[in-house]
Amino acid sequence: MVGRNTPKNCFPKVYDYCRNKNSFVSECNTTGRWEFDFTRTFGSEEMQEWGELLDKLKDVTLGVEKDCNLEVGEIGPLYH
Repeated sequence: MVGRNTPKNCFPKVYDYCRNKNSFVSECNTTGRWEFDFTRTFGSEEMQEWGELLDKLKDVTLGVEKDCNLEVGEIGPLYH
């Protein structure tokens, strides 16, 4: 992903099921692993999208820069 793509735009099904859409990226990785809280279980389409998101996150390391909101923040700069 590049540019100003947000999780809301790139992974709409997963985002829709996210319990706290105002979470910051750093709040989803407090123990060194990605943790999200969803309102329901995923079907096959959501599982595919979830797999794509996890694939994007596997090499992500959080820095000390200003954090971004899951809805409006840029997702591209998080990847290296």
